[in-house]
Amino acid sequence: MKSKHYTDKRKAKASGRVAIVGAGPGRFDLLTLRAIELLRRADIVFHDRLIPAAALQEAAPKAELVYVGKKASYHTLPQDEITRRLIEEAKTGKFVVRLKGGDPFIFGRGGEECEALAKAGILFEVVPGISSAFAAPLFAGIPLTHRRYTPNIAIITGHENPEKSNQLPYQSGVERQASEWVDWAALACMDTIVILMGMGNLRANMDKLMANGKPINTPAAVVRWGGLGKQKSVFATVGTLADVVKKSALKSPAVIVVGGVVELAKDINWFERLPLFGQRVVVTRSPDDNCELVRKLEEIGAAVIEWPSYEYQRVNLKADGKRAIAKIGTYDWLVFTSARAVKFFLKEFYRQHSDVRVLGQAKMAAVGAKTAEAIKAAGLWIDCQPKMATSAGLAKCPEFTRTRGFKILLPQAADARGEFAAAVGHRHQLTSLTVYCKKNRRQSDKAVAELKNKNADWVLFFSPSAVDSFLANFEGEEGITLLKKTRLAVIGQTTAAHVKMLGLAATVVAKRPDVGALVTGLLMSPAD
Repeated sequence: MKSKHYTDKRKAKASGRVAIVGAGPGRFDLLTLRAIELLRRADIVFHDRLIPAAALQEAAPKAELVYVGKKASYHTLPQDEITRRLIEEAKTGKFVVRLKGGDPFIFGRGGEECEALAKAGILFEVVPGISSAFAAPLFAGIPLTHRRYTPNIAIITGHENPEKSNQLPYQSGVERQASEWVDWAALACMDTIVILMGMGNLRANMDKLMANGKPINTPAAVVRWGGLGKQKSVFATVGTLADVVKKSALKSPAVIVVGGVVELAKDINWFERLPLFGQRVVVTRSPDDNCELVRKLEEIGAAVIEWPSYEYQRVNLKADGKRAIAKIGTYDWLVFTSARAVKFFLKEFYRQHSDVRVLGQAKMAAVGAKTAEAIKAAGLWIDCQPKMATSAGLAKCPEFTRTRGFKILLPQAADARGEFAAAVGHRHQLTSLTVYCKKNRRQSDKAVAELKNKNADWVLFFSPSAVDSFLANFEGEEGITLLKKTRLAVIGQTTAAHVKMLGLAATVVAKRPDVGALVTGLLMSPAD
C-alpha cells in the first residue's frame, strides 16, 4: 500500500527532491560513490559540522553550501528550522542534499527529517554512511564481533534527550547522570556495547553497567577522532575508564566500547602502527589542490593540517565577459587549462544560464586528466585532451593546428601565463576570459596560535611564494623559529633554494614534481 503522502504525483513532480546522505566518519575516502554522485548534482547542500572539506569540494559548481552543524550545547540552526529549510528549498524545484556525519539513521535524526519530508509530499532518498559506531572501533583494532568473544552488539546513545525536563544542559567537563532511556539491566548482559555521544556522562554510564552486573574488570576503551591521523585511543576497564579518560583529557567526539573484544586491540591496532601515524603534517596548498595528497597522507596515518597559502576568488566580469557567457553557444571551442578554471567558469555560467544545453555545439578541450575530470563531473564531454598535459601540448593538438578560424573561449586565471593563447591566437579567433584570481591567504589567529602551541612534525611547501605566505602569518622571527623546529618537505629545487636562503633546510626535496614523490620522501626520511 502506497503512503498517503505520495498520492498527489503531480505535486511531487512539480517540486524538487531531497537526498539525506551519510558522509561517514570524517574521511573523504569513506564516502560512498552514491554520495559523491548526488553532491555533484546538488543545487544546495546543508551540511553538518564534521564533514571532510574534500566532500564539500565535490559539490556541483552551482551548489550553495549551507552550514547547519551541531555540537554539544550549541546548534547553528535548531532541528525544526533545518527541516523547514529542506522542505522550503525542495518546493522551489531544487535538488537538495542534506549531508550528515556518519549514517543518517544511526542517532543522526535522519528519520525525523524523512518523516517531515514525507508529510510535506517531498520526494526523497536516503544514502547510508559508515557510522562512527563501526568505524572508530575498527580503526582502533577492536572487532565488534568475534567468535571467541561475542555473538551480539548493542549500540546506544549516552546522550539523554535534552527536551526532558530533568536534564541539565551540557557543560564541558561537568559529568551528567546516566540516560534514563536505557534498560541498563538488559544492556549489562550484552557482550559488546558501543556508546555514542556518551563522554559527558561516561562515569555515570559505567557505574550503571557495574550496578547492573557488568564485571568491574570488563575491558573498555574510548576512541577519539577514529580513522584520522589525530586518533587517540585509551584502554582500561569498566571500573577505571572514567578516571583514565579524565587523566588523558579526552573529549568529544569519541566512541566508547565495552567488552572482551577490546583486548584484541593489543594485537590488531593496525591504524596506529602506520608509518606516519599521529605526525602532524601541514600542507600549504589550496584545499581543492589537496585531495590526492591528503588521501595519500591519511593512508599512512598522518594528521593533516590544511594551511592554504592562497585562496582563489571569482573575478567580477566586465561587460565583454558577461556578453561572452551570454553568447556562449556561438563558440566552437571552450578550452580549459586547469580544473579550477572549469569550476569558476561554471559558477559564472550558471549565473546566466540554467541548462548546459545552452552551450550548443561548443566542444571541450582539457589540458590534463584533472581538468578533464572536472569537465566530466559537470556532465560535459571531452573532445580534446593532449598526451602532454601542458598548455603547449594542448596548443599542438591537431584540432587547433590543422584548421583556422575557430572561435575559442579560454576561461583562465588573472595571472595566467598565456602559453595557449600565444600559440594559437594567430590561427583562431580567441577570447581570454578571466574568471578567477589568486590571493595570499592569512590564517585565523586561532589557527596560528594552535600551530605555535602544538608544533607540527612536517610542513610541506610547493613554491617559494608559499613559504613567504606561510611566514607572513607570524610576527618577526616567530615563523622562522617554528620552521627550524620542524622538518620541511618541498617540491622543486627552486623552493629548496628559497628555504635555504632563509636559513632553513629542507629534509625532503621531492625527486619529481608530484605528490607521490613527496610522500615517498616523507616515508624514506629517518625518524627523529
